[in-house]
Amino acid sequence: MRISKLTFTGRRLAVMLVVTTAVALGLSASAGAERPGWYANPGLSGPAQVGATLVGHLGGLLCTPNCQGTAYEVTSCTGAGPAGADRPTGGLAFDGNPAPGCVTRVPFPGSGDPTYVVRAEDAGRHIQVHIIATNIDCGEVKTDGTQECNSSTGHAYTNTVGPITGQAAPAAPALPPAVLPLNTAPPAVLGNVEEGQVLTANNGTWTGTDPIAYTYVWNRCSKQNNGCKAIEGATKPAYTLVADDVGAKINVTVAATNRAGGRAFTSKLTGRVIPAKPRPGYLVLAAASLRDEHQLVVVDVRAPVTVRSGGSATLIVRVGDKRGFLIKGADVEVSAATGKVESVTAVSRPTGNAIVRLKFGRLVKNGKLVLTINASDPDGEAQAAARRLTLTVAA
Repeated sequence: MRISKLTFTGRRLAVMLVVTTAVALGLSASAGAERPGWYANPGLSGPAQVGATLVGHLGGLLCTPNCQGTAYEVTSCTGAGPAGADRPTGGLAFDGNPAPGCVTRVPFPGSGDPTYVVRAEDAGRHIQVHIIATNIDCGEVKTDGTQECNSSTGHAYTNTVGPITGQAAPAAPALPPAVLPLNTAPPAVLGNVEEGQVLTANNGTWTGTDPIAYTYVWNRCSKQNNGCKAIEGATKPAYTLVADDVGAKINVTVAATNRAGGRAFTSKLTGRVIPAKPRPGYLVLAAASLRDEHQLVVVDVRAPVTVRSGGSATLIVRVGDKRGFLIKGADVEVSAATGKVESVTAVSRPTGNAIVRLKFGRLVKNGKLVLTINASDPDGEAQAAARRLTLTVAA
């Protein structure tokens, strides 16, 4: 028995196996030589693409008593061939299934491990391998010195690979090794260190492989100089100073990252943050940043002169504090000292105004509606003195 292995490169490959003998022996085909057969089907595998390498194997070849070798032929065919039929029981001869319209691409006489790289002209076709094995059986040498030998040839065909598609896109070139970011000029904080003002982070100067991405963490350093802590939620390139920053110093940590990794560098500290300077009607502060001593004021109320029983009205309430700042985000409440207010909806705007929508119940016609307006910060710590507003109820 002889078992061979065959390797191919290409799309649809056909290998032809031819057996040759080096000695002229009066060779003839007869029943005396058993026909080679396959007890395991040959096969062919690989991507069905121009430029790809196909790999085949001979399967299990039964070729006794004197197998003279194999030969392979790679063929390019117009159609797909059926997969190899089930081998006959007992390892008998297997002729296989040739694909239609085949032309030889590469013949491989003799034994070996051929490969096949699929060509551009194979596009749209199917590749198959045709295998041929020859067995010789010789009788005893006669008294006159002659010897009679008989031969038998077996054929097998692999499955086909295809249809072949176009050239594969070239692989992207490998990226060169990346260089980790290195800071050559430190980050800096730009802006006025005053409550309500906006600070901006300057990244500084960094070297390293591009692209480099930057992230930020703003830090508040205590009034007692006993350390710095990251400010919750302050992770953007800009930061607005709040009341809690007054008396403290600020810095920013800038992290630079590329595909090699990342490094971080922290700026120098700013000077101490000073309280906001009163600029009435100019600077708008958030109600949540107020302290206990910052008393709110209902600065102004704009309302219709008259209202109707069962009707509605919209008030514009401007809220500030006693330092002269406008305040956004304050809670505004409206109640009726006389008459009935069924519902109150207040919406604060970034300008420091609150839009208050009222819906009235039954009101005394030609009477007066007295409203009480209060404002407070969301925590209820900074309260405003109540303000009264008198409206006329229409007839």
